[in-house]
Amino acid sequence: MGNPDSIHIGSSGIIYGLFSYLITAGFNAGNRRLRLLSFMLLMYYGSMFWGIFPWQEKVSWEGHLSGAIAGLLLAMILRKRYRRFTLDSVPGWFMDADKREDPYARFDKRA
Repeated sequence: MGNPDSIHIGSSGIIYGLFSYLITAGFNAGNRRLRLLSFMLLMYYGSMFWGIFPWQEKVSWEGHLSGAIAGLLLAMILRKRYRRFTLDSVPGWFMDADKREDPYARFDKRA
């Protein structure tokens, strides 16, 4: 996928694929730390989003877009496989002796 007049040299499509995979997989994970890491990646490298639009001539925005779509689709396809390994586990000492409930349970979908 790409315009014949564009330059398709480099691994930027792979980088866009990895980036979109990490963002999507992090938000789909059942772990708060992975969600936070995904949010931090989005905040630090969020300007990569503009690379999927044709605003520079002779730059393969099609390669960026196809890499981002491939990473997004791969994260959605593999969601069930990695979600069971990334669920939060609450240590026994974390629970309050009086309440016996997770204070952060209201923030989780699985609670």
